[in-house]
Amino acid sequence: MTACMQTFGSPFTVLSSIFKRSLKPSDGLVRRIPCPMLVMITSGEGLLRLDGRVLRLKTGQLFHLAPSMRAELYPKEGKMEYTVLLFRTWLLGRKGRHWTSSWEPEAAAGLPQGLIRLANFAPVLERLALLDAAVRTGKPQVQQLFSSFLQMISQEMLAEAAKTAGEDILDGSIAYMHRHYRDKIRLQTLAELAGLTPTSYSRSFKKAMGVTPVDYLNGIRIHQSKLLLNQADATVSGAAQSAGFGNEFYFSRVFKRETGISPAMYIKRKQLRIAVACCMRYEDCLRSIGVEPVSAMNGLLHIRLPGQGETLAQFQQRQLEAIRNARPDVILADIRHQRFTSDLQQIAPTVMLEFSTDWRKVHYQLAGLVGREEEAKSSIRLIEQRIAMARRLLAAENAGRSFSYLRLYGEKIRVQGMSGHPLNALLYQELGLAPGSGVPLHEAYREYGWGELTHSRAEDMFLYDDPDRSPDEADLFAKLTEGAGEERRLFTSSNWIGKSWSPLGQRQIIDELLGLELSSGLGS
Repeated sequence: MTACMQTFGSPFTVLSSIFKRSLKPSDGLVRRIPCPMLVMITSGEGLLRLDGRVLRLKTGQLFHLAPSMRAELYPKEGKMEYTVLLFRTWLLGRKGRHWTSSWEPEAAAGLPQGLIRLANFAPVLERLALLDAAVRTGKPQVQQLFSSFLQMISQEMLAEAAKTAGEDILDGSIAYMHRHYRDKIRLQTLAELAGLTPTSYSRSFKKAMGVTPVDYLNGIRIHQSKLLLNQADATVSGAAQSAGFGNEFYFSRVFKRETGISPAMYIKRKQLRIAVACCMRYEDCLRSIGVEPVSAMNGLLHIRLPGQGETLAQFQQRQLEAIRNARPDVILADIRHQRFTSDLQQIAPTVMLEFSTDWRKVHYQLAGLVGREEEAKSSIRLIEQRIAMARRLLAAENAGRSFSYLRLYGEKIRVQGMSGHPLNALLYQELGLAPGSGVPLHEAYREYGWGELTHSRAEDMFLYDDPDRSPDEADLFAKLTEGAGEERRLFTSSNWIGKSWSPLGQRQIIDELLGLELSSGLGS
């Protein structure tokens, strides 16, 4: 009697290695794929020729490459960075009484070959950064994180498939909107193009596109109106008519809702006097693009008051009065200043920007409000070039050393984590510093007592040297300084947490970090 081979369960996929690569336009890469791998584009654009088919590359794209494929990779402009994950898929089976295992290169983690379409690449990129950090620091949860990474990819694939199925039905009506946005468009007409009732069409459109058909159409019209308002002889009434808004009042209302300012103010936005009310350094974002705010306030509840005997309410009123005296045309505010909206609107029209930890998104949004989009692109491009340069220098200086950034709050030591803040993204993802054992992977920060931190320090620690520290903080600062030595070294720094929200501040962080490296011999 012949024993038959039995397999059971799902294939077991294990991560073999992970590494980062970068290419300049002058480099290019041509190779035959030797083993199953996942490749994720983490920054830049370019072209990929995969088995003869040419694909356009952009940040956030994920590819599954199988053995024997031929790949040619060419960056478009600047530097392209990507992460490669090599893995193996094993099948367990049973032959008679004996267990067997075999490597199945074609099983390839159950993912389709070529481009893997994701509904949202941001969480996948974040999970990839955590996985890379775990590998570099020797964390025991590597395979668990890799399994979680694959599961997240599968979820985003399913979400994209559902979204695409809905979009296919809507394609004709969406194309109709783009062609006829100047005309009066009825919901019934759009629904008939999709072969649906108006109610079903509206429901399907909102599910697939995230907005209602009316909002989507208005978005097309607002985009066209911006192009018209940028012309030298632009008028609000002319833009309203040409963009498909029959009613100038309705156009102005929709335009202000979408952009934060009126069409008339948009026309003269390059000459506006700007004030800011924020905790996230909008003033430095504006300075990065050549705009000097006439006044700025920070009404954060936990701010340390600079004046002696001044209450928080008095301090906030003094700042509001300074903005009032500056006579701004418009005030740009962050969501943390929402409770000041009434006070600010009495001074000048106030635009409340949506919160995001993506400083580039906020920076470009601010630039759009003051007519400096090209300057924003340039400032972002320059800081990204500086990040790439600093990454190379720090990699050479800090090989094998771990890093953490600390700030004192009362009797606690706050350690910045690896997610949820632009400083964390800069230090650990963009500059590639290795996190110390006390650095939280899934949090913006974590607070420790003195005894807790002594067992979880990094080899190189940077501590915010707050000139206004309290007596408790001064005592803890002294303890930390005394605890530094050759193996674990402590360096003081400026407020990187605040500075990280703008390209100007990010440049200062990098320059300070590199300056500390050069002057102190850190990592030598």
